Amino acid sequence: MTIRKRPRNILDEGTFTAFGVDWDVLFGSFSINDEPYGFVENGPLCPKCKYEMDYKTRAHLFGKKRRIWYCLSCQKEYGVPNDVEDVSGAVEKLVDAHFRKKRRT
Repeated sequence: MTIRKRPRNILDEGTFTAFGVDWDVLFGSFSINDEPYGFVENGPLCPKCKYEMDYKTRAHLFGKKRRIWYCLSCQKEYGVPNDVEDVSGAVEKLVDAHFRKKRRT
């Protein structure tokens, strides 16, 4: 896992939906000569009310635990993918791909 600094030179920004929830993201570079990259500024955010969500673990069938994001504002729950250890890092990779494709077109 690479910890990225918030880009200083912002090329694009917006709300990105991944894993069923929203993320405030930036695409840019730390210095002018660096390659641009995706960066998660805020998230996960509830897609219904845009409130920043809490992370919880819930008991599931047969005592198995399930990871969820929980919105304190509207009480909605969204499942955290079990097969992705670093969700924020995965979102940054998806943002990279999205904005690189967007810049080519």
